[in-house]
Amino acid sequence: METSTRRDVLILALTAATLRVIVPTGFGIDHYDEGAYAMTAAALATGGWPEEIYPLQHYLSPPLFFGLAALVMRVVGTTAVSLSSVSVVAGIGTVVLVYLAGRRWFGRAAAGAAALAVTLSDFHILYSRAGLTDVLFAGLFLLAIVLFAKAEEQGSLPIAAVAGVITGLAWNTKYHGWLAVVVAAVAVLPRLFGPNRRPWRPTVGRLVLAAAIAGTLYLPWVLFVEAQEGGYAKLAAEHSRFLRPGQAFQNGLAQLRAQLYLEGWTARLAPLALVCWVMLTNRATRRLDSVWYGALLVLSSLALGATAVIGLLALGAVAMLVRRHGIRWGPHWYPIVFFALFAGLMPLYTPYPRLLLPCFVASTLLASAAIDEMLVAGMTPRLRKATWGFCAALTVLIFARGLPAGAIPWSPRDGLQLATFELNRIAHDPVPIVIVGEPGVVFYLRAIGREAWHANKPDEALRYVPAGSPYYLVGGIYSRRNRRVDRLATWLERHPEATPVGTVQVTDMSDVRLLDDFGPPEARRFRLEKRSDYDLLVYYLERQSP
Repeated sequence: METSTRRDVLILALTAATLRVIVPTGFGIDHYDEGAYAMTAAALATGGWPEEIYPLQHYLSPPLFFGLAALVMRVVGTTAVSLSSVSVVAGIGTVVLVYLAGRRWFGRAAAGAAALAVTLSDFHILYSRAGLTDVLFAGLFLLAIVLFAKAEEQGSLPIAAVAGVITGLAWNTKYHGWLAVVVAAVAVLPRLFGPNRRPWRPTVGRLVLAAAIAGTLYLPWVLFVEAQEGGYAKLAAEHSRFLRPGQAFQNGLAQLRAQLYLEGWTARLAPLALVCWVMLTNRATRRLDSVWYGALLVLSSLALGATAVIGLLALGAVAMLVRRHGIRWGPHWYPIVFFALFAGLMPLYTPYPRLLLPCFVASTLLASAAIDEMLVAGMTPRLRKATWGFCAALTVLIFARGLPAGAIPWSPRDGLQLATFELNRIAHDPVPIVIVGEPGVVFYLRAIGREAWHANKPDEALRYVPAGSPYYLVGGIYSRRNRRVDRLATWLERHPEATPVGTVQVTDMSDVRLLDDFGPPEARRFRLEKRSDYDLLVYYLERQSP
């Protein structure tokens, strides 16, 4: 590795690590899926498998993320930090990988700018501190794409096999990890049918080998899911509920609004840092024109959002690369197809903000290549005049509209934990506690030694509490949220023996949870109004219903 590469990687990795581990009190579990992963990881770490895992774990994800979290918990204990540490390491690793991929495909200047964009992204920082699968998945997916590209460049079967292994790991992290093979297959089409075509058998052979290895690694989880109630068909049907192609436009807008909500000052000023990086590492840049480009990018980010600007630059890079190379095959096809695939799929699914992470990672690579090209090419006199006009118009727009308060990805995330301590205080009898719709509470209760179980419906308490035994029933937000009926209220009407004990207020939730449950406008209202949506309702039952 060259000295400049080692220096760049060290600077970027240290910056990324600092931004992702700063404010240790900002780690916690309050997202529904986080609680489920924490329950399952703790069960694996402490020997509680399978009784103490989240009952529907296979609906959420395959096993790699919570398996890694279990290994950490085995060593350092069952804490929220143990769960988040997997994402922290994956986030830092993704920054390094973006640099190495960008250096290979677009050169040092673009590589550093791309890695810096990920490093400074409040969006990526926030999810790198969360106990969710998405940051790990985005990093593994990119690594698989890099290996597929390298295998094709070198005609290497062993590297293709390693790409298959990494694809298998991505597939064992999230259910669409197999798309890495799709990206690789589409990216080699110009090599098979373009002007510099090659014999198709070696290329197809490498893809088949990689796909076979990935499928073999995923097969054990398929067998596990098939053994559950309803099998894999039920899992596929559950996931298909979240496909909403008819709302693609609305979903895309929702993702953009979420990005604007999540952007703080690190993301807003990131374009300036990117321009500075390119200017310092590429001597061919036009310095004066680079200053104007920097001003334009910063003002555009303040007005439109940094993620939107990066996306537009990525589209420009696609046009630039296609115009320059035509349909000739080259490694640049891998980031292009990676970006195009996820940009196309993203609006078709329920707009959870974290699902944009792979597309964001791919777009930073292309956008930084575009910035490098712009700064080297400079401006024509006509473009310089247009830039002055754009900057003036954007400045007026920003002052007229104002800027929303910047997101703070390091905000405390202990609201649910504090509520759990209060729940433990008022539920003082040493009897089991059954939580409906809040697995994070189960994790925190078990961490302090209380017997706690998670149920998706109040009647499921019968699975965990013997007939004739007392227990506490606690209703979380999902026990009350339903399109047609309040499930908890309906159940209480049929069970008058349930005695109200009290209400535990949960007035603070992280943006990771709020954006999934409400979306940006209502999340802002929740912040201002301190609503009671997440309060825990506690009931005591003298006798278990038969």
